Amino acid sequence: MPKTERARRSAAADFLFLLLLAPIVSFDAAANAAPLSPKISSQADRLLEAALRSDEAMRKLVALCDGAGHRLSGSVGLERAVDW
Repeated sequence: MPKTERARRSAAADFLFLLLLAPIVSFDAAANAAPLSPKISSQADRLLEAALRSDEAMRKLVALCDGAGHRLSGSVGLERAVDW
């Protein structure tokens, strides 16, 4: 098997392994997470309710991402995003 084909298969196998492992790691981290304080839980509930009521945040995110473009350090896109 050519070296490039071997590298491609290896990268695909690595990706598949991570794809299968990620839910297990996330589930374990969530299961072991400390409970939220009542204040934080209340604030999170308010944010979720607001997000479900309106698409304003999504419209703003789309406007920022589409309008400013890439925001690499020192780029024109970064300056546009800061001005936005």
